[in-house]
Amino acid sequence: MQNPSYLIRSRHAIFYFRYPLERYDGKRISISLQTRCPKEALRLCKALEYHACMVTSNPDNQNLDYADIRDVLRRHFADVLKRMKRKIDKNGVLSDQNVQSYRNIQLDLQDAIEHERDEIDDDLFCDEVPEQFRIDTKLQPIAERYNVPYEVGGREREFMRKEYKHAFHGFIEALLDYNSGAGYYDYKPKASNNLTLQNNQNDLKLGRIIERYVSTLKVGTAREKKDSINYLVDVLGSDFCIAEVDYPTVRKIRDMLVGTPTNRSKMVKTRGLPLEQQISECKKHNLERIKGSTVNKYLRCMGALFRWATREKYIAENPFHDIYVEVDKKAVTRLNFTDGEVQKILNAVNDIKTNSAVGMMQYWGSLLAIYTGARLNEIASLTPDDVVLCKKSSIWYISINEDGVAKSVKTRAGKRLVPIHPELLELGFLEYVEHAREVIKKRPLTDNGYPQRLIYNNTYREGTWGKKFGRWFNDTFLPSLDLKTELHVLHSVRHSFITNLNDAEVSPIEIATLAGHEHKTVTFGTYAKYGVKHLPASYKAIKKLSFDT
Repeated sequence: MQNPSYLIRSRHAIFYFRYPLERYDGKRISISLQTRCPKEALRLCKALEYHACMVTSNPDNQNLDYADIRDVLRRHFADVLKRMKRKIDKNGVLSDQNVQSYRNIQLDLQDAIEHERDEIDDDLFCDEVPEQFRIDTKLQPIAERYNVPYEVGGREREFMRKEYKHAFHGFIEALLDYNSGAGYYDYKPKASNNLTLQNNQNDLKLGRIIERYVSTLKVGTAREKKDSINYLVDVLGSDFCIAEVDYPTVRKIRDMLVGTPTNRSKMVKTRGLPLEQQISECKKHNLERIKGSTVNKYLRCMGALFRWATREKYIAENPFHDIYVEVDKKAVTRLNFTDGEVQKILNAVNDIKTNSAVGMMQYWGSLLAIYTGARLNEIASLTPDDVVLCKKSSIWYISINEDGVAKSVKTRAGKRLVPIHPELLELGFLEYVEHAREVIKKRPLTDNGYPQRLIYNNTYREGTWGKKFGRWFNDTFLPSLDLKTELHVLHSVRHSFITNLNDAEVSPIEIATLAGHEHKTVTFGTYAKYGVKHLPASYKAIKKLSFDT
């Protein structure tokens, strides 16, 4: 009997089953039958042919599913991580500069995850991301290597774009963890986990571990993680042994998060109730639950705690690794306002100008967002001392920095000098700064004890300034102008700033400098540091910002 065409014998006389996959442009699946016996190979081949035919003819199996795509990305980054570890073992730990670069990328990825967008750098040019930074440029070689279809509109491409940022974020975490351990020397005799658990039961209590972990964080970061950490205590209790947190426990925490009502500490129906009762009330009254992206944010914060505990040798492994929920909502990329829409906002802002603290906050907060392109927290955390005159060039500028109490910038590039637009000077911004100084002299602290800011009606909550202004702009002001959509929010003003400068043919490097983005080249990203000497060039660029229609 003649052998079928897909039964192949290698030069070592071992038989292989090679079956064509038509939808993969002639590619084949190859499986070693691990036999040199022709009869045995033919028997196995017939069985495999039957199953291959059944699988490939089933329409449900014509596409890779989500788990397949995640496995592809996991294998890709595992391979890259393996190579990077070998490089560290050979050449030593990464330089501080490289570590910082990875951390900056991680912040961009974190922002992309939290805002549920695919493009990692898409807020640089809004609708026009440079080709070398597009996510497709990164994913196509991976798809080709693992024989994954990557057609526009195909679900495999959609899945890969959605998961790439998660996989890349996890890779950087693993790499930096390995890098930090490569430079650490431990001369203590190793003890078994059981002995450690037996002798240090009190040290392994969740409350104590959290206390030690929080002490290693910056104040702002600790506040950001507070809700996630407190949720862990609400579920397990502060005396729970961290070494007993296993995968079933983590899955229970994840499932509880999915059923947790939003604003559970503020809503009348759930305020003051134990967590399990809050979840019960949520189900009973069909209350709004926290979003999937927020669930994942909680899980990432918990994972960071356990990753630290693993690094500090309190526990053997991190049970939160790769635990998350699927988010069905499609990626959201904020859109910029058109020049006409910005002009509409400016006209409406002019109508609300008053001498009241609320009116001042709304008026100057909106104008600063439009004419500086700064982020909400950057605007709201400014102090009068951050408004400076360069005596040499006679240019007024705003210094966005992290100097002082409760101030931070998103990335290293976030620290920058932004010349004050002539329109702001003409509208009396410098007079407002002096007015704010006088107000702050009389009332130097906010209600919760933090130093007053230039926009002095704002308060500091949960590691950030400006929530009061942000809520007003997004929930009251934009809807009143019929401009509020899911894709049009306060942050869209920043997109408008960048887009307008790009349309005015300002150089990408100058735009990135004004917006506080990392430069994408070694020359400008690593070595170029822009100070007061660069103000004339920045001022020339920002004067091109115009929303006239």
